[in-house]
Amino acid sequence: MLRHIPCRYTQGSLLMEIDQLGFAGAYDFFYLPMDTRNKTSVGYAFINFTDPVAATRFMRVMDEYRFQRHLSEKIAEASPAQLQGLRQNVAHFASCAAWLQLVLFLILLLQFWLLFAVVL
Repeated sequence: MLRHIPCRYTQGSLLMEIDQLGFAGAYDFFYLPMDTRNKTSVGYAFINFTDPVAATRFMRVMDEYRFQRHLSEKIAEASPAQLQGLRQNVAHFASCAAWLQLVLFLILLLQFWLLFAVVL
């Protein structure tokens, strides 16, 4: 779990920053809840890493991290989430209203990756 994310971050901008820190391809689940009323993030995210070494490295890199894309006084705090594993995260968030938002984002992300792969 990643906390104290500046509210101006979107799912895409946070993923870009995480990927640029060397974690591209290291996770299989990502969820940044959004405040639909204010159209901002709520300041925390859930990320499931496919490898415990990557998860440990992420916590080390992100703990006390200062975000770059949207400057803020907030300092990140990374910790293990209560739920671990892709299946457990998907099952949990499937029961939430936010599931639709997550699915739509993943579809857009997949379309972007497919478009990028075609360009190469």
